[in-house]
Amino acid sequence: MTGFDSPVRPWLAALVAVLQVFFSVCRNLKGTAMSAVLILAIVPIVSMLVCYAVAKKRNAKVVRWVVLAACIGPLAIPLVFYSKPTTANT
Repeated sequence: MTGFDSPVRPWLAALVAVLQVFFSVCRNLKGTAMSAVLILAIVPIVSMLVCYAVAKKRNAKVVRWVVLAACIGPLAIPLVFYSKPTTANT
């Protein structure tokens, strides 16, 4: 797959757009407030990426695990290892 045929590219473009808006809003924050806001924004994003990779490797429902990681953050990472692979309906 090349160009925009890949299903990951729209997600990546959306993530970049959200991060650009986030950092433009955070420019006026200073010190501890900036650190707290960055941590609260980056931790769920990293959790979503980890859950995406693990769910894809385990052949589980990727969207379900990414949404769960967006909601509960790093708590979803150990749970994704217990995910069952999806079975093909034949």
